[in-house]
Amino acid sequence: MRWISAARSSAGGRPQNEDSLLEWVRDCKGCYVVADGMGGHRGGEVASSIVTSAFATVFAAVEPLSHASLTKVLLHTHDEVRRAQHDIQTLSGMNSTVVALCRQDETVLWGHVGDSRLYHLREGRIIEHTRDHSVCQSLVDRGEIMLQDIRFHEDRSQLLCGIGMAGELRGEVLLKPCAVQPGDAFLLCTDGWWEYVIEPEMEVDYMKSQNPAEWLSRMEERIVKHAQVGHDNYSAIAVWVVESESDHS
Repeated sequence: MRWISAARSSAGGRPQNEDSLLEWVRDCKGCYVVADGMGGHRGGEVASSIVTSAFATVFAAVEPLSHASLTKVLLHTHDEVRRAQHDIQTLSGMNSTVVALCRQDETVLWGHVGDSRLYHLREGRIIEHTRDHSVCQSLVDRGEIMLQDIRFHEDRSQLLCGIGMAGELRGEVLLKPCAVQPGDAFLLCTDGWWEYVIEPEMEVDYMKSQNPAEWLSRMEERIVKHAQVGHDNYSAIAVWVVESESDHS
């Protein structure tokens, strides 16, 4: 199997892009990370950048890939942002979401904190996606609103946890590695992306696309068409698992 990917990030309708992306691949091991920073006065930009750089540094030394090791990586990124908050007083309020897809050989693990999401597609259909750590997701869990109502709810941006937020980090990591197969695809994206591209549209655009870059382009067209003035930064990484010549030898 081969892994191919593409990334897209835009300031959207904002003067500054506070999202950061990471693609780190070495032989049969790799990680793809999307972070959405918050904090004002460049705090969000700094926070998301710390998250991606710290993630890469620790992940490079992780062996083997497991629930415990990925949790350790997330905790390290949290500690790094907290340390920067202490060292730079003007950035004391910065924090960030993060969603990460990590692979080793033919298995993957993913983890996230906040409302940046991962979608796992198989045979063109979304079979799994992360749950936001947000006030709105809590309302969904209690049956007070529907999942699709999150996108434009007045409390959509209120997060329950984030990298750098005070208190113990409450992230979420897949309990055990997931085996992948040719035809699998993953979309990692910030809320500025999934807000304007609903899940059926993600599937339709995937089926029409020849590669990850085209998939992202089709979805971005929807964002540009429907986004309101002053809309949020939007960023995404698309990862496809495809057959290689060795699969047929």
